[in-house]
Amino acid sequence: MLPGMSRVDSLPRPAAVWHRVRALADSALDAWLPRACALCEGPLRQAGAGLCGHCRLALPGRNRARCPRCALGLDAAGCAACAGHAFAFQASRVLADYAPPLDRLIGAVKFDRQLGLAHALGRELRRGLAPALRAALGAGADAAVVAVPLSAERLRERGFDQAAVLARALADGLGLPLLPALTRARATQAQSRLDLAARSRNLQDAFRPRALHPRLPARVVLVDDVITTGATADAAARALIAAGARRVIVAAVARTP
Repeated sequence: MLPGMSRVDSLPRPAAVWHRVRALADSALDAWLPRACALCEGPLRQAGAGLCGHCRLALPGRNRARCPRCALGLDAAGCAACAGHAFAFQASRVLADYAPPLDRLIGAVKFDRQLGLAHALGRELRRGLAPALRAALGAGADAAVVAVPLSAERLRERGFDQAAVLARALADGLGLPLLPALTRARATQAQSRLDLAARSRNLQDAFRPRALHPRLPARVVLVDDVITTGATADAAARALIAAGARRVIVAAVARTP
């Protein structure tokens, strides 16, 4: 990138034009459409926000002390998850706990196909995590954002990939490219029905890296909606590392406590 150029200026021309068109469209919608909090449905004063200030401050576990690697809440004994598993990702950042009322909002996105709520959560992810992620990534431009992909079957059922929606918002907030670096090699069982050992077996070789141009950078922000046990993020991170990433940081809306 040349001095004085923005991230958008450095993109190929069609991508840069599309990025600017999207930004203008978002600004127009923010100016003309009424906004309501995604949780309490109260009016929002600020354009482009997903939650009102009250609901944002009341998110479950918002100020919880968390393990810097897997984002599980810490107790006096330390992190139980990391004590029993060597995760491939190096760090995790989340907005809150997967608990009421945030769990119902995420469930509406995943199971009721509420794309608008996915965009609202994306705005919150960008607002809440971008500063911490910039600090975790460190200086330099060799970084990108990657979404944990859905299987083709679930994508057809849902009509959109909620992790991709979240990742797009976060990539825009960080000024980083969003790369389609992973693919689901096979459909897997729903993780919510499995214990920890079964989750790891279920996801073994579930993700494969795509051949990319430009190449996968050394640092990657891996985005998903929820971290439950860390098994999905771990499997996806291993595929990214196999493709050349050296540091993977997981970003998610919520962590199961």
